[in-house]
Amino acid sequence: MSQPVPARLALLVAFALPAIGSIPATAMATPPTAVTEAATAVRYEEATLKGKVDPEGLATTYWFEYGKTESYGTKIPVSPASVGSGTSDVEVKQTPTGLSQSTTYHFRIVAENESGTAEGEDKTFTTTGFNFSFSEEGSGNGQLKQPNLGIAVDSEGNIWVGDTGNNRVQKFNSKGEYLSQFGKEGTGNGEFKTPKGLAIDSSGNIWVVDSGNNRVQKFTAKGEYLGKFGEKGSGEGQFESPSGIAFDQADRPFVVDTGNDRVQKFNGSFKFLEQFGKEGTGDGEFNAPTGIAVDASGRIWVTDTGNNRVQRFVGPNYHSQFGKEGTGDGEFKSPTGIVSDFQEKLWVLDSGNHRAQKFDIEGKYLDQVGKEGTGPGQLLEPSGAVVPATQKLLILDTGNDRVAGWTVKVEPPRATTNPASNIKATSATLHANLNPQAFATTYYFEYGTTEAYGAKMPFTPVAIGSGFSNVLVEQSITGLSENTKYHFRVVAESEAGTSKGVNRTFKTLKLPKATTEAATAIGSTQATLNATVNPEGSETTYYFEYGTTESYGTKIPVSPASVGSGTSNVPVSQVPTGLGKGTEYHFRVVAESAAGIAKGADKTFTTEL
Repeated sequence: MSQPVPARLALLVAFALPAIGSIPATAMATPPTAVTEAATAVRYEEATLKGKVDPEGLATTYWFEYGKTESYGTKIPVSPASVGSGTSDVEVKQTPTGLSQSTTYHFRIVAENESGTAEGEDKTFTTTGFNFSFSEEGSGNGQLKQPNLGIAVDSEGNIWVGDTGNNRVQKFNSKGEYLSQFGKEGTGNGEFKTPKGLAIDSSGNIWVVDSGNNRVQKFTAKGEYLGKFGEKGSGEGQFESPSGIAFDQADRPFVVDTGNDRVQKFNGSFKFLEQFGKEGTGDGEFNAPTGIAVDASGRIWVTDTGNNRVQRFVGPNYHSQFGKEGTGDGEFKSPTGIVSDFQEKLWVLDSGNHRAQKFDIEGKYLDQVGKEGTGPGQLLEPSGAVVPATQKLLILDTGNDRVAGWTVKVEPPRATTNPASNIKATSATLHANLNPQAFATTYYFEYGTTEAYGAKMPFTPVAIGSGFSNVLVEQSITGLSENTKYHFRVVAESEAGTSKGVNRTFKTLKLPKATTEAATAIGSTQATLNATVNPEGSETTYYFEYGTTESYGTKIPVSPASVGSGTSNVPVSQVPTGLGKGTEYHFRVVAESAAGIAKGADKTFTTEL
């Protein structure tokens, strides 16, 4: 038989064991969660670190640790930043600067609250810059002698180099290791005299500009001779010291006929098709042109070496140009090779300035790599280049008898904020024009009553793909305040970085005021419905709804009537007929403008018997 619990012991037990449900929240809380995400916008000396933190209901701070090893050693921000005390993921990012070029960094996100610390997984990124070089002066396998202009990469990633001084073409793997060669000095088939430009067609065949022999030769990927065209002269299909070569999308070769100051176009069977250019300094004229590139959109770019500029053509027709003699950004001294990258940006080999410069299709200067010298990352009279992969650039470093490999920065998406439309009292539609620049891109709009914005739409960014054409986007925002000025801009994000459109503004309209007034002149089958309407500055129309319930069902006039666009009350009235005798009717006035719809209060009247 159980013994009764002494009263004193029962009291102690009651104090020692809190009732279920009264456990303090802090005792049940958990540490935050932290997820390290891939770095973006990796540049020569900076990168954007990204992550997400879930505070799990407690006030939480975060920071990133980064360094050249998993010991890290540096954090950003120095004073941990708050992510609030919510219960959902918060996206965060920080941009450390002053990094070393061509360096691999480790990083992770760390989050902390009173319940503990969470560390995201370790991730890495490599800053852009010079990576490696291969070859040296000589005539042995893998050695080069004044290689000039000729460099290409095949579909397997192998690197082909026109070894000008040794009168041959050499093949290397993607690491720069020698694989094979073909050609020797001479005038016979498969022989060369100062070979220069080199290009690979869509079938993998190798076309070599045999400059000293004033011809172009075609070979298989094994170096087997297939054919040739051209001879010394100034007629159609003849050459005088030709140099560069490039293919269009239909595998038709364009050959820079340097000594004749022109470009000639052929078909795949060596037949002459057309030419453009002549000696001179005017638009579309040349002075010893050297390099040529045909981009993915069919634009033709020619380095007009003696005139220190680059000219753009559409078919045989001159379009535009950029550059002038000098040493500043966007200026040239004997530019030679040119190549279009996967973002349709142009790399121009500024030979006399010992560098490669990057431009957009409008000729705007963007970036450069290299400087005069023989050390790592330095160049001497570079002549050619090829883009083997995303963010990669191989430069034919002619004066140093080598090929130099670079990791280069890419351009973030383009973001252009367009004017808002469909502006009403409490809503508007925001517009933008975006270009992903070949990277998977998402976007959203920021908006608010100041340039601090504070709100975004949509909350989860929307994907627009990874193409290279403009994409028009729009989002409708609601819940705005009447007669209020708003700021907004578009934000586009990709692996290449974040772009923000310019700030634009719009002002919401004022809804018209609609006041239902008492009915008058009530008869047995008709009545006069009365109201006042204030357009509040927007062209406004009105009508009355009426019926035996608050669902109404009938309106008068059938076509809404105008009350103008003033800013004062306008008395309005309508007389519905054919009403039922001794019947209660509901009615109200409705006013409508570009700002929206305003409805007056419901009122009633009863017809006479």
